[in-house]
Amino acid sequence: MFIKPLIAALAASTLLYGGHAAAVGTLIPAASRVDMVHDAARAVIYISSGDRVLRYHVPSASFLTPIILGGQLSGIDLSPDGATLAAADRSSDATNEWVHLVRLSDLAASKATIVK
Repeated sequence: MFIKPLIAALAASTLLYGGHAAAVGTLIPAASRVDMVHDAARAVIYISSGDRVLRYHVPSASFLTPIILGGQLSGIDLSPDGATLAAADRSSDATNEWVHLVRLSDLAASKATIVK
C-alpha cells in the first residue's frame, strides 16, 4: 500500500540527514499571497497579494516594485507567449466581474470586464 513506501522514504531521508530534517529552496516572504506564477524568461515570480502583484526577482533574491491593480486579486497566469500576465479579480458588482491584464514589456495594465 501507500503507507509502507512513505514510511520507508521518511526513514531513509532521516538517516541521510543524520536525524535532522532539511528544507531545500528559498522562502519568499509574501504573507497575503493567493497565487503565484514563474516567468522563466524574466527570472521573476509574480505573486497575487491583495490589490497588487508582487514581483520577486529570483537571481537577486529581492522584490521589484509591485504592480498595483486594485480589487481583490486571486488566480494569476502567464499567456502562452509569456507577454501578458492575467490576474483574476474576486471583487465584482451585480453584473460584472474583472480580469486584469498586464503587458509585461512595459507593465501597462488594462481591466477586462466579463458580464455575469
